[in-house]
Amino acid sequence: MLNKFDIVTYPVDGVPQVFLVYGNNIEAGDVPTQHKDKFLQISIKGDRGDDGYTPVKGVDYFDGASGLGLTPRGEWIRNKEFYQYDMVSYNHSLWYCMENNLAEEPSDSSTVWKKIEISKQLAIGTDIPDTLEEGGLWLQLQEDGHVLMKKRTANGQFETIYPEVLADYVKDVTGQPLQKKIYQHYFERDDVKTKLSIQNNADNTSIYTSTATLLSNPEIVVAKCVTTDKLDVDGTCIEEFTCYDETGILIMYKCKRVLTENEDGSYTIVPEVII
Repeated sequence: MLNKFDIVTYPVDGVPQVFLVYGNNIEAGDVPTQHKDKFLQISIKGDRGDDGYTPVKGVDYFDGASGLGLTPRGEWIRNKEFYQYDMVSYNHSLWYCMENNLAEEPSDSSTVWKKIEISKQLAIGTDIPDTLEEGGLWLQLQEDGHVLMKKRTANGQFETIYPEVLADYVKDVTGQPLQKKIYQHYFERDDVKTKLSIQNNADNTSIYTSTATLLSNPEIVVAKCVTTDKLDVDGTCIEEFTCYDETGILIMYKCKRVLTENEDGSYTIVPEVII
């Protein structure tokens, strides 16, 4: 039984390749190459060469001509000789060498290096990975140690696909969303004082900030809701809701909702649980 984020191997053209499981409902018999909505290929490997020479990493840095297929050479290094069919990492992309060269920098205009086009890629970090194509996965590292998995969509934006449980989707027995219940719990407590401030900006946007502070210590904020109204500018409204512990330091729960006005006057709401 495979679970999300498992790593599996499967032969492609007779060569074992590595796949990341990122889909749901993996069934027995699902073939990674036939279910690209469930498996992401994260390896590229050519046939092993047979030149009779075993390099020593750090000493020879994998010197010697490549064998058959692509030969991984690590990161591209200036003033190092590379050979035909070498593969290097440079500027967030993979490149393969079309002819022997020295100090030729990989680029889109190069006649020596060719960028390896991968329809789906995996990026890890805090900054937006501009090189990811549609369907590429971004493991976004958070300051608090959490990790979000996002997928690049056709319009260049990123859609959060993990965590999958969104507060707006969880209902209580009365049918109210969990987020609303949490909001009411924090802002209607008997031991807090609530405050609403409104900031109207010159660019026709408005920011509404609601805070709940402890009566026993007004310096401690236990909940904050910030709504940025840009409906008159770009047709969007963004709400960020944060709950803290009783010290006002540790974030217990944080979510965001983006409301977009459609051409027919209706609205599309996209919730996202951040923490």
